[in-house]
Formats: sequence, C-alpha cells, structure tokens
Amino acid sequence: MDAASIFSEQGMKLNVRPLCDEHFLPMEPVIVKLRIGTDIWIEPAFHCPREGCVRSFESGGYISTIDGSVVPESRNFIGCWDGAMYIECLEQDSLIWRCCRVGCERSRVTDRALRPTDKNGFRLDGVMSGPPDLSSRKGFSRG
Repeated sequence: MDAASIFSEQGMKLNVRPLCDEHFLPMEPVIVKLRIGTDIWIEPAFHCPREGCVRSFESGGYISTIDGSVVPESRNFIGCWDGAMYIECLEQDSLIWRCCRVGCERSRVTDRALRPTDKNGFRLDGVMSGPPDLSSRKGFSRG
C-alpha cells in the first residue's frame, strides 16, 4: 500500500507540511511502524528532516520515537473536535495550528510556551489567543 492510500484511509491530509515542533522545519510524509507496548501499528506520519531528530507528527499529535517505539511522555497534542492539530506556520512568536483531518479547516493560535508538553499531555504555560477559526485571515481559506 502506498503513502497516499494509507493517509487517505486514516483520514489525514497528505497535501500539508507540518512544521517540527522542536525545529520548525517542514516535515516529510512517511509511513512508520510504531511499537506501542507489544502492538505494532503502521501509520501515516510526517517526520522531521533534521539529522538525529526523533520527532514525528501522526494522527495522535507530535511524538518522539526511539527504535520504532513511541516515547509516551513525548506526546504533544493540541486538538480540535476532529483530530490532532499540526503547526502550520510560525508568525513572530505565535504558532498557527491546523487540524490534520481531511475536510476540517479549524485552526488555533498559541504562543511558543505551549511546547513541548509535559506528562499531562498539554502544557498551558502560554495564553491562547486569536480567533478559534483563522479562515477569515489573509492567507487562510476554507478550501
């Protein structure tokens, strides 16, 4: 099965380029085998191209993997009603997040202090700002 089929099957957008939540570099689409406990999952994901970076974005948010195993405390999840959100772009000190699910164009703005997450899954050191839907902003469309 090719990457487009797996992304489509999972309902994830393929025509996006999430930014790494550590390096803010555009991530590359990949298919990964993840070990979670004794289970192995084949998942569509995006991986940071920086050499040595272990960060990926998959349907459950940003994660770190070591030898194919997800590091549980590494998950960085910001979501909407439909799924996890990825960092679409960086505007000064604000991160613009967009839903990863096909058909959902919801977006959110956070400051940089919301990353990385702590063990509770969502670190709220910053303040949520901006409208919950940025579709009316210049450069954003409902698609």
